[in-house]
Amino acid sequence: MPKVDVERRFLRSKRNFWLVYKDLADAWRIFYNNEEQKRIKLIAVGAGKIMAVFEQKIFNRFMKGIDDEV
Repeated sequence: MPKVDVERRFLRSKRNFWLVYKDLADAWRIFYNNEEQKRIKLIAVGAGKIMAVFEQKIFNRFMKGIDDEV
């Protein structure tokens, strides 16, 4: 699959999660899979209107583009 399609779909999935699905869930978690370090990091968790961010820089990267016009 072309990289441009993967990136477009990933951004669309992030938007859908953040703007729609997280509010429908009882609780949610965002993980970062770092291939270089061969480990998964917990980035943020939430439930209702409560949210905790554990890795701010990575969370900021995750949020990039979510509020941009489609």
